[in-house]
Amino acid sequence: MPKRLLHCLPEGCSHVWWGRWLNAAGRLLGLHGRSLFIPPSASSTTSHSLRPLVLFMGGSADSRHKVLLNQVFKRYYAAHAATQLLGYGTFHQVHTFIQYLQAHYQVGQKIVLIGHSYGGYGVMSVTRQLNARGIPVELLITLDPVACSIVIHDPLLGDPVSARQWQPSELLNEWINIYVDYEAMQPFAKQIGLPNIVALKGGPLKACQFATSNSVLPMECLGQERYLLDAHQWADAMFYGMGLEQRVAEVV
Repeated sequence: MPKRLLHCLPEGCSHVWWGRWLNAAGRLLGLHGRSLFIPPSASSTTSHSLRPLVLFMGGSADSRHKVLLNQVFKRYYAAHAATQLLGYGTFHQVHTFIQYLQAHYQVGQKIVLIGHSYGGYGVMSVTRQLNARGIPVELLITLDPVACSIVIHDPLLGDPVSARQWQPSELLNEWINIYVDYEAMQPFAKQIGLPNIVALKGGPLKACQFATSNSVLPMECLGQERYLLDAHQWADAMFYGMGLEQRVAEVV
């Protein structure tokens, strides 16, 4: 049923109308679950206050299916909680992220933001708004970002076309973007699974013009069948498979 409902969406509708439709469908089908925010456990007033703040933001279904939480955050937390201040939230929490970082950031402290799917667009919005307030971001990582949900629509980032052309300020040091090769799926349209359909209907950003680096998640990482079925949901392949754990852990 969910796949048939998604196919009912007219081709060419704007990202705003798609966002409204998806939010309504998400509530109806229980896809969005509940919003969630897990702040870093250590207080910014402790002796470890200048440890980097590293926040992960999950995508559309993360609060229900916990894709980024289970695949990436828990594993990273187990390995690096002693050296970095680690937090997690769902894509609903853009304003919560901004409020938390404004309240706890100290001059000289480094901020790392990692987002998957809608959360990729979400951390782009968080970065833009922090930079506008004079707060630098050391590293931004977007994992197959999708810009469609009205819940996190940023009027200055805009739709997928304009968002992929967003030029960050000099207060963002580095932006790494990993994305799924949806063009390679076109000859196999009938085999594309629901997670990839959701991303395609919403509007994946793909390569972003001003990212420091853009890398395609290679089909070999998952195999053709799995790639076609649900490449978009494999945040761990994008993060760990593409060597990003080491890059984030280097931020001290």
